[in-house]
Amino acid sequence: MDLEAEVVVLDEAGDGLTPLEQIGRMAFPGAVANNMADLRFDCRNRWPRRVPGAHLAGGERVAPIAQAFLAFGAKLAGDLSADAVVWNPARLVSEPGFFVETVNDYVGGGAFPVLATVDFEYHENEYRLQSQGLAWFSGQEIALAGAGAQGQELARRAVRLIHDIAVNGPIIMHQYVADLDTDLQIELAPTGEANSILNCHIRSKSDAKGKALTLH
Repeated sequence: MDLEAEVVVLDEAGDGLTPLEQIGRMAFPGAVANNMADLRFDCRNRWPRRVPGAHLAGGERVAPIAQAFLAFGAKLAGDLSADAVVWNPARLVSEPGFFVETVNDYVGGGAFPVLATVDFEYHENEYRLQSQGLAWFSGQEIALAGAGAQGQELARRAVRLIHDIAVNGPIIMHQYVADLDTDLQIELAPTGEANSILNCHIRSKSDAKGKALTLH
């Protein structure tokens, strides 16, 4: 997968494209001006061309490169006074202030901006939470389940797991990790082609069959 600048420009006023050419000393293609999308009118899905280029193909799965790309997006949103930030891999629309704050916190050493870059779908009948968008950073999505667990409970655990995967890479071996509840553990079982899905099951320590690792 090529590293793509998936940016939607909601509006342009005056010399609005000038900051695009200055951020990070990256020159956008001349076609940018012709590829603006105004979501308030015809919802066209047109995007600027790839930035920075093919030499970083797959770079979104390298944490420092992904972090720099997110920082670029936050800078872009601030300099353009954007109305919204659209994160296409998860089909999320965020308020610019929230996106900028969470990304800047991550760049400054804080937690990965999960809620600005990864969406969740809760399947109530299965007590299961499925991520969407994590694969862009790691090649892996998570499916987290626990008997009787509600969406909010699962989401708290999912945020912790996603931070670890986005920063340290996909889980490729079956293992157990400590849960937020000290009486429980989470079983991690990668499956699918190239470990594309990480099945996560919340279990009691008595049911777990391995020593729990600690997430970093």
